[in-house]
Amino acid sequence: FFVGGNFATNELKNFTPSPEVAYSGFNTPKNRFNLNFGKRVSGVNKFGFNVAYKHQDSFNWQTNFVVPTTASVPLFSNTIVPATNVIDAQASYKVSSLKSVVKVGATNLFGKPYFQAYGSASTGSMVYVSINFDELMN
Repeated sequence: FFVGGNFATNELKNFTPSPEVAYSGFNTPKNRFNLNFGKRVSGVNKFGFNVAYKHQDSFNWQTNFVVPTTASVPLFSNTIVPATNVIDAQASYKVSSLKSVVKVGATNLFGKPYFQAYGSASTGSMVYVSINFDELMN
């Protein structure tokens, strides 16, 4: 089994708005982190899995072409990028006779669309099946 993760905290310091530069354009959430837990497929283990939890704080998108607003509908001038919490999951099975590994997984497992940057496309879910023939040479 394995456990992993990372954490990033970001804070802009010493920025003073001026008529020439009204906004910092920092556009970064204060906190972001990923946590994952899984089990690798190996010669002994035919089954494996990985589950990842991803979080990003909400933040105010700053730019000179939109005006901050608290509108509850997704308008072009809405500059708040909401917090996101996403779970990705994947299961693996080793097919020894084919010297391959079959993987089934999904990103954004619960399917609520989200975006991570103002003006970018919403991210939905993706479900996939793959066969890894990488073990043919083993």
